[in-house]
Amino acid sequence: GQMVIITMSHTSILQLSSVCVVLPRDLRVEDNMTTAKMAYKEVEERFKGEFPLLDPLKMIRNSTPRIAVIEEQLASLEQRIKDHNAKEFEDLDKRLETLHEKDRLIAERNNLEVEIDKSLSLLQMDELKCRKRVLRRLEFCTESDVITLKGRVACEISSADELLLTELLFSG
Repeated sequence: GQMVIITMSHTSILQLSSVCVVLPRDLRVEDNMTTAKMAYKEVEERFKGEFPLLDPLKMIRNSTPRIAVIEEQLASLEQRIKDHNAKEFEDLDKRLETLHEKDRLIAERNNLEVEIDKSLSLLQMDELKCRKRVLRRLEFCTESDVITLKGRVACEISSADELLLTELLFSG
């Protein structure tokens, strides 16, 4: 294959190798690019295509125990991914598509539930305003929503129709 120079972000790097190769300064020159290609091929042949990875625990002298735990968890997860039988499914793409559709539908359902809750809240607020208006007209509370004596009596009466019974008591 042909070697080319590419620009990329450091966040794109997933792993580093412990192999150190000295490269010429300017790889735009064809001879230098050929030298770099030969050095790469030599390293690839020496390690049979499996470059040794840089071990951060060995390289960092004051590593914390937390780093070791994270490394173990990472290795465990990588092994689980390797051993997973998802590769055996012939219709894996279809299953993944179905899973993504399910996730999308769940998110849509959650959004609709939030909208329903907001709508119900608005309806309840309208109903509350109407109830307050009725209580003010019947003089059970003042315009500033303070409960009057008539309102307190209505609260204390436990009958089938408290409002009607209170009106009968106060109006005669």
